[in-house]
Amino acid sequence: MLSEGILEKAMKITIGQDMSCYATVEIPDDTPLTRGVLEKITEEILSGKWEEEVMFEEDWSTTCATRVVNVSKEGGVNLVEDMAIDPSPYDAGLALMSWLRSGGKGKRPFVPFDAVINTAVQARIIEPLKMVAHVGTLQLNVNSSIKFEFDCRENATEEEVGLAFFQALTRNEAVSMDYSIKGDNHDRQ
Repeated sequence: MLSEGILEKAMKITIGQDMSCYATVEIPDDTPLTRGVLEKITEEILSGKWEEEVMFEEDWSTTCATRVVNVSKEGGVNLVEDMAIDPSPYDAGLALMSWLRSGGKGKRPFVPFDAVINTAVQARIIEPLKMVAHVGTLQLNVNSSIKFEFDCRENATEEEVGLAFFQALTRNEAVSMDYSIKGDNHDRQ
């Protein structure tokens, strides 16, 4: 604990929290309540094109994701930056959304699943990673199987282990993977 009184040389700590804030605006009674119309109204409100001034009011009961934004010395030298104190579901949710939307190769950059796990650790949603070695076997038929090793985090869900198993399988030199949309004669790119 810092002693009371004046410090000759001091560092500054900036702490941040995320919270929700809300604005309430009156709209005409006959406004169609479709997604498209409501998106347009929201966009107009946020861009300042609405008739009345919009004031967002913070809701302190929604604070979360406490973090040390930075610790700096005189002259603006940062000694610590962006250290999570509480879980930050927004960061982990963004990584998960990116992974789900990446869909592999092609249209969007590929986001590996381990990036989602690492972000969840950094956001303090799950415990730090401790990897555990696994051995997987894929039985192809009665006389043929592929055995390989792979890693997955300790206390992983069944889905995580299954995904790690599948990723390790597809990286195995003895396996090649090809798939297409049912009824489609074109390979998926």
